[in-house]
Amino acid sequence: MNVIGIDSSTNNLNIGIISKNNSFEYSFDYFRGHAEMIDEAFGSVLKKAGLNIDNIDLFVVTNGPGSYTGLRVSSAFTKGLLFGKDKKFVSISTVYAMSFHYKDSKENIAIVYDIRHDKIVFMDNRNFNERILSISDLSEIDWCNYKVTGNGIDLLEKEGILIDENILKDGIAGPSGLDVVRSGLKVYKENGAQDLIMYEPRYFK
Repeated sequence: MNVIGIDSSTNNLNIGIISKNNSFEYSFDYFRGHAEMIDEAFGSVLKKAGLNIDNIDLFVVTNGPGSYTGLRVSSAFTKGLLFGKDKKFVSISTVYAMSFHYKDSKENIAIVYDIRHDKIVFMDNRNFNERILSISDLSEIDWCNYKVTGNGIDLLEKEGILIDENILKDGIAGPSGLDVVRSGLKVYKENGAQDLIMYEPRYFK
């Protein structure tokens, strides 16, 4: 099965492909803006993989949290790309793809994603249960049991929740292209394809 994944939730555009023979991932700097570069980047990745749209069986995109503008770009691009085509599609949580990155880790890893308004999205690499936590909810988590990564660390430090030894060194700030592909493929195998026409990125507030 040939699967392609797109993440535009951060300042980088990340695209990954898993084909029957190889896997590829590329990260494109946000030097022109996702809207201007996504079509060119997508075509470049397909060419390097020796594939075309007809060869792709499953398309995966992240649906948030993250830059809502960036997420809307990948949503609009995917809908336009697949219009009139019989292609399978799934969308996945950004923090799910990030947690999936650590699925084989022996440590308990917590992903914390700042969604502003003094709230974070939380998920760990054991239960993969997404939770939205306000400041008053932070005490519900036993942070000492985790190594923590994500852009929500600053908020936790501000609230005096974390100490240095609980911060994951060299932790990821967002999912890679292959994180999106692998986690999306798991979602597809467990739940099947989703309706692309009805898909919209999630807006957190």
